[in-house]
Amino acid sequence: MKTIILTIVNLISIVYYLIAQSPLKADAGNDTNYCFKPATYYSEKIFLGGKTTASGGIKPYKYDWAMYSKSTKKDYTLLADSGFNHNANISFIFPYYNDNFIFKVTVKDSVGTTVSDSVTIAVSMMWNGCIIVNDSMVNDSFQLNIPYCEGGIQPFIYSWKPTTGLSNAAIQNPKAKPLISTDYIVSVTDNVGCKYIDCGLYQIVVTDIDEQSIGFIRFANPVLNTGTMKFTSNILGSTFLINSDVGIVLYTTIIEKECIPLGSLIPTAGIYFYRLITPQGKLITGRFVRE
Repeated sequence: MKTIILTIVNLISIVYYLIAQSPLKADAGNDTNYCFKPATYYSEKIFLGGKTTASGGIKPYKYDWAMYSKSTKKDYTLLADSGFNHNANISFIFPYYNDNFIFKVTVKDSVGTTVSDSVTIAVSMMWNGCIIVNDSMVNDSFQLNIPYCEGGIQPFIYSWKPTTGLSNAAIQNPKAKPLISTDYIVSVTDNVGCKYIDCGLYQIVVTDIDEQSIGFIRFANPVLNTGTMKFTSNILGSTFLINSDVGIVLYTTIIEKECIPLGSLIPTAGIYFYRLITPQGKLITGRFVRE
């Protein structure tokens, strides 16, 4: 009987010894990116520690967490100040953002063996919203801007939609010259993959120049010595050409003033045809007689 009891005791001791001598391991958890919005930021929590933060070695374990910025190397005492640095797993509202933070856990078992593991936590927050900017375009292209988009972790990736009429849909401030009125919207993705949609809505209103409704004013026919052709300011920047009745171009200009003195420009009597091409590509044509 004594032999059997001793054998069982020895087996238990061997099993315990083998278990106790498995290597001590530490797991700080998985690298994680948190994308927070200002409206919910102060209620969002981050989580530290693996499903089993420590294993192996000989229990009980002692934990010691440290924190610093990956970019600036600045040390933070937040965990120690909050009393969290000796917990195996941590969840708490994090007061810092727009940086990659390193959290390092050091585990010590009951016989003094220590191991460490680190995790990178990216916390990104951008102030954004669908800010509508309106512009009316007649002549020149407009440079799109992103209003009130701040925060995040740079560099950013920009994506404007639609791409029609844009100089480059993948830059922060492209130039837009659409042929029709267009609403441009941009999404911004930061360096850790946090995506912010509706970071700016830019409405480009293209004036559809019409000689009747916009105010292209016809001149009296025939043209006298003092005759002029008048335009509204919307016409400025248009290309203007005058042809003879046999198709010869007699005059061409970019309209920079609201009045052209046709009487002095065309001194010879005859029938003439004009073409006006707006910056948007609209063609307005007509004819006049010079007495």
